[in-house]
Amino acid sequence: MNKIGIIFFIGILLLFNLNSISSSIEFTSSSSNYDMIIITPEKFVSNLQPLVNHKNSYGINTLIKNVEGIYEEYEGRDKAEQI
Repeated sequence: MNKIGIIFFIGILLLFNLNSISSSIEFTSSSSNYDMIIITPEKFVSNLQPLVNHKNSYGINTLIKNVEGIYEEYEGRDKAEQI
């Protein structure tokens, strides 16, 4: 019985934590919807543009974001959190 109580308690904590995380995430970028976002260093953007064009031609709305732009645009404790 004790294990079930602990599992239930952890589940409740996770639900509250997920709810607070989702309410704190705010996207400041465009309001468009994308099916695919490619995140890459700036030096690879031109190399990946043919892939973006290919995906868009098949109806997969695709966007390229370079990591340098993400670091400037979004806040976070470290680079991984900014992305």
